Amino acid sequence: MDRIGIIDHPAIVNERTRVGDWEIDLAIGKGHSGALVTRVERLTRYSVTKRIFDKLTRTVTVVRIE
Repeated sequence: MDRIGIIDHPAIVNERTRVGDWEIDLAIGKGHSGALVTRVERLTRYSVTKRIFDKLTRTVTVVRIE
């Protein structure tokens, strides 16, 4: 997965004029017992949240957008 830090996003991403620019975040649970992956489409604000049970890269990156 080609990851680009938020500071390095192209300027057009901040304009929120096109569909398809997603922002992804990971929230770790108390005691590191689990986590939530959140994905938000920047123009429409459509959000997807999914609970995961480990923080492995392969787990976080395969969370489906449904």
